Amino acid sequence: MLDANGVMFNWQSDWNFLLAVGLYDTGTPETNGKNLVRYIKEDLGFEVDPHAHETLYNYADVACLIEALGVTVSHTAGGFLAAPTEDSKLEYLWQPITGTQYPTYTWQAEILWGGATLFHIDEQSLWVSGIWKPKDTNHFVEHDAAAPLPYVGGYGRNNCDVLIEKQQNGELEEENIHTCTLFVGQTELLRPGFVQQFEQQIQALDTAGNIRWVGLAEVIDIWKAEYGEMPNILRYSNESTGNLVVNGGFEEGSGGEPAGWTMFSPGPPGATFEWDSSSSHDGDYSVRIDAAGTEIGMWQQIVDITPDTVYSLSGYVAFESIVPPGYCNLEVVFRDSEGHVLQFVDLPEHDGTRPFELDFPYDLKFRA
Repeated sequence: MLDANGVMFNWQSDWNFLLAVGLYDTGTPETNGKNLVRYIKEDLGFEVDPHAHETLYNYADVACLIEALGVTVSHTAGGFLAAPTEDSKLEYLWQPITGTQYPTYTWQAEILWGGATLFHIDEQSLWVSGIWKPKDTNHFVEHDAAAPLPYVGGYGRNNCDVLIEKQQNGELEEENIHTCTLFVGQTELLRPGFVQQFEQQIQALDTAGNIRWVGLAEVIDIWKAEYGEMPNILRYSNESTGNLVVNGGFEEGSGGEPAGWTMFSPGPPGATFEWDSSSSHDGDYSVRIDAAGTEIGMWQQIVDITPDTVYSLSGYVAFESIVPPGYCNLEVVFRDSEGHVLQFVDLPEHDGTRPFELDFPYDLKFRA
């Protein structure tokens, strides 16, 4: 689908999937008899980069696995801890890395992407569009021409619509390069209708803005050839006015209820609500609803908004033993001053069982 739409795909994998390809993937007629990694590189022309969380296999080990599958490995580091300072891997990636699983193999990064915090919590300070050379661990979002490696900003994971709106409003400086990433996790590919939904998102971006779909190594070449390596640092955080939702992590509360939240059951009674201390994505608490049959339940919070303003919804969701047509999802309901419903904005509906994950799209934007 990406190839058919002229979209460059930058594919990144950690060690486990690559091991499985080496063990089990001998190619199919659909991949011209090649393993998946060779096929997407050689036949579709996509970029293939290592992405190492460095639990058991470090970056050199992952690069070695890619080469063992018959693909010349890139020198793009596809993600690393950039904040807080004490966790930063920036200066570690400046040096040649020797494998731990394959100690005779050495790999050297030349391009950096995907600077993150642990578990991607409180990460907006790293959401930057543009390319620059991070000065050092303590000054990541600061350019130093003498620093060894360029960094490609992703502007968060899925904020291209914000950047395009700036472009259409004439807010972007034409002499500077602006970059943005559309991120897709592997598990999302298994969700019904995902590929079609993502294709619609791509086509909508093509229609809305003047953009070029390029890979990470490709954009560095463009930066050098067309922009003279002029750095650009456009922070996303300037767009944020804070979270309207209070107690978004459900950590505060009393009397068995989270502060700021109320229970709502518009349908037949029977749904049960719990401020749950037994499971959470982060911290100690989450909220839970148990329902059966036609029961409906919702944890809700009412906030005041400004018409014609762009807002976003993001949250972590887990679910268990949901059988269609039953479902759960995150939702925004717009009401007027008298409480009449004006519009629903829904994240995709879920069924089955899944532990806590940041819901896709990770940062759903909508205009009030």
